Amino acid sequence: MEVLTKIETRALKELKTLIQDALDSNKLTSIEADHHGIVSIWGIPLLADERTDVILLKFLRARDFRVKDAFIMIKNTLQWRKEFEVDALLKEDLGNDYDKVVFIHGVDKHDHPVCYNVFGEFHNKELYQNTLSDAEKRNKFLRWLIQFTEKTIRTFDFTPKGIIPLLLSMIWEILLGMESGKYTKLLISFLRFCRITTLNLQSNRMRIELQRSGVELECTLNRELCINTSWWYMIFNWIFLTVFAPGSKNKFVFATPSKTTETLFKYISPEHVPVQFGGHSNERPIWVP
Repeated sequence: MEVLTKIETRALKELKTLIQDALDSNKLTSIEADHHGIVSIWGIPLLADERTDVILLKFLRARDFRVKDAFIMIKNTLQWRKEFEVDALLKEDLGNDYDKVVFIHGVDKHDHPVCYNVFGEFHNKELYQNTLSDAEKRNKFLRWLIQFTEKTIRTFDFTPKGIIPLLLSMIWEILLGMESGKYTKLLISFLRFCRITTLNLQSNRMRIELQRSGVELECTLNRELCINTSWWYMIFNWIFLTVFAPGSKNKFVFATPSKTTETLFKYISPEHVPVQFGGHSNERPIWVP
């Protein structure tokens, strides 16, 4: 863990005090706790050991070290995890039907694992029908995505010397070369540590859950590459990102199709970029157990 400034050290101490007070008064255990009364995030009990500092610093950085805002973010995360029953979700067998859409492949130049979201795969009519054609299938896809994300985060080393951040590379092929009117129901919803596409405006629950779960990914992402994007999508995101904290906005990188490979190579060595995106890697993606 890098050396903190005096302001950052003070903010971390204040946040730990807020959390301890909330634990002592059962304000957090009433939100999210196991049968032993232990409150955890990503399988790590809060304030139990040095890994807590690493986690809390991620929430602080996501809110530019505004202690109260970081504390609210943690409470909202715990509330969402309880409502969505994330721990129980880990035990569900949801199959592996979406492994061409979301997968981990290689590492970036700083040894961060790289997660690809390849939405162009939804041009495949069979995959679209099996994934997003009705509410039940969309809900299963949503649960799989959150399960994948949770399992991925739990593989990270949260010790002070560990490598944690995830480099997210989003491949926006689905936004390009589309026939006029072919996808009139297209809606892009963001999951900030995995950004997911839903293709139905009526999928309100999916959009809400993606937005709420996004606070977790915001803390674990090192960089988000939105590549192969159209000009209008870049403008949309320029407006969308105005509501983000500066520290979070700086994680986003956008690239048009002509700059896709160049942008990937800036952050990932060619030997770790899949061949399908102009790299040299023919290795199979890494699947989270």
